[in-house]
Amino acid sequence: QTEVNIEYCYRLLIAQLDKYHSEIRFSTVQIIDQLFNRSHHFRTLLLNDFNSLIDKCLGLTVDNQLPPPNQTAKLLKQFTATCIKKWHEKFGPTYKLLDVSYNYLKNCKYLNFDNVDEPIGITAQLERERNEANQIRLTQQLENVTQELNEISNEISSCINQTENCLNLLVSSNRKTSIPTIPTESIEQTNDSDGDDDEDDDDDFIDVPLGPTKNNDQELLQLLGLGTAGKLNITIDLNERPRSSSLVNVEITDDNRTLVENLHDLYRQLNDVYLSKIQNCMNICIKVQQNSNGQQTTIVMKRAIDLKNSIQSCLKMVENYRLAPKKSVIPKTTG
Repeated sequence: QTEVNIEYCYRLLIAQLDKYHSEIRFSTVQIIDQLFNRSHHFRTLLLNDFNSLIDKCLGLTVDNQLPPPNQTAKLLKQFTATCIKKWHEKFGPTYKLLDVSYNYLKNCKYLNFDNVDEPIGITAQLERERNEANQIRLTQQLENVTQELNEISNEISSCINQTENCLNLLVSSNRKTSIPTIPTESIEQTNDSDGDDDEDDDDDFIDVPLGPTKNNDQELLQLLGLGTAGKLNITIDLNERPRSSSLVNVEITDDNRTLVENLHDLYRQLNDVYLSKIQNCMNICIKVQQNSNGQQTTIVMKRAIDLKNSIQSCLKMVENYRLAPKKSVIPKTTG
């Protein structure tokens, strides 16, 4: 008669689990937990249809999601997982179906019994597969970046050397200029003008007293235009950049025009081609670095930065000589 009552109670509880409401299912699982710990016959009945409890109280598949309310659904999922773990620890060696079900949930469905907020079931498996695929993709991209840097590093060095050679030739040829001769007439005129200056009147000079002055030479300082304080403040900015007038200006002639055009081609190749490639490599290294803190990523990133600095230094040197090609302006078309 006791087993009959247990079977009747079991059917009532299963009927409550069929209702599409998480609060009803949550209360039902609490009753199931009490009966499972007290009755062998109830454990046998539940384990024979254990898959029904998993589907309706854990929601591991897309087709068997837990019903609302969502907050209670989270409590239901966590409580059911905790109960299954405790049942396995207490009755696992005795009931083969319970042991098999627990291992299936843990190893195949990747259920975390201690934290159900972590992706579980098929969601966890898809998340792991997505992370593994992303890691493989990033590793492949890093290998491609390393290979690309190995290929273009020699090309960049050769292009920089050619640019420096062109600059050396242009600057050296520009400095070979003849020294202008000073005509004798200008010298004679200068001497004559010096003689005329000696005959000027002395009315413009200031009379400086020879005797002692008052107020401790302050009057003398005023006469000399040094002010009452007798101090002169001069501010020198050591960080001031040289003006454009101080830069070397190479004159373009028919003799060096071909060399200048070659320099322009090298400048465009460094600026438009190699600098863009280096920047793309650095962007990929940043993405890889955010997902994995590998030492190889740091080495590749440092190498890319060194190449970028070398290119920018070479371009700056060309710009200082005012030999950089002018940027082409695309005219706007009015429609």
